[in-house]
Amino acid sequence: MEANGTAEPGNSSGDADWGDLGGQESMWGTVALVVLLSIIVAITVVGNILVLLAVATHRSLQTLSNVFLVSLCVSDLLVTGL
Repeated sequence: MEANGTAEPGNSSGDADWGDLGGQESMWGTVALVVLLSIIVAITVVGNILVLLAVATHRSLQTLSNVFLVSLCVSDLLVTGL
């Protein structure tokens, strides 16, 4: 906002534009976030597949309570695929 109480052109509220953090800093932050989220997704997928393989291959793990665990793994994989 100007000293005389008028707003700057193109900025109706007079507040600073927080969306533009300035070039390189914003790009490296975005790259770091993408890498971090990609690692989390990869760990989630691998972990769920390992649980499904363990329940499918070991007869002692095929119990009623593990049916719910398998259901949770499958739904988690489906959500991860979104």
